[in-house]
Amino acid sequence: MPAFLLMLFLSSTMFAADFTINFGGQITPDRVGLSGHLTPVSQTSKPGIAAGFQYRILFSKHQGFEAEATLTPTNTQLGHNPFYTWQMERVSINGSYVYRFLKIGSFTPFARAGLGTSLTASGSPAPGAGGAPGWDDRFDKIVAAGMDYQLTEHLSFRAEYEAHFLLNQDFADTSWTPAQNVISEPKIGLTWRF
Repeated sequence: MPAFLLMLFLSSTMFAADFTINFGGQITPDRVGLSGHLTPVSQTSKPGIAAGFQYRILFSKHQGFEAEATLTPTNTQLGHNPFYTWQMERVSINGSYVYRFLKIGSFTPFARAGLGTSLTASGSPAPGAGGAPGWDDRFDKIVAAGMDYQLTEHLSFRAEYEAHFLLNQDFADTSWTPAQNVISEPKIGLTWRF
């Protein structure tokens, strides 16, 4: 961990860098997977409030790299039985290439794309659901677009939409095949530029 912090400090002294604290939400559409007998298995997750941070290094006026982590409490229902519902904590960690477009007044639009992981840990199950299923990790592909609005020399307001492309969780249950899904994550935040 100290080596990672040292790397961030040195990179921020050599290149332009910024740090963002953001808040938003993650919205997961309902999907249907297949059981081992090719029976449809539903999976739903309620929308959850998301909070996270982003650290961006700019190697040039337009291009850079961003590291991001987001936490979202949600729930997941596996199967048609409403009792099979668990509280979940989803942590998304990813890195992405960032491209900043030409600044228009105080606005700087940007787009980014990257890879990462989505970790989901189960908490307390609903009554009758049995034990907690544990945790699950998924390969996460992300694309995002947004805009920074400069407030002061160092402070900006950021609005962004991010999409996560991944398989639904199965918690190592090989008796069914989870469906592909897209998690929508609109968010806003405050950015401090070093």
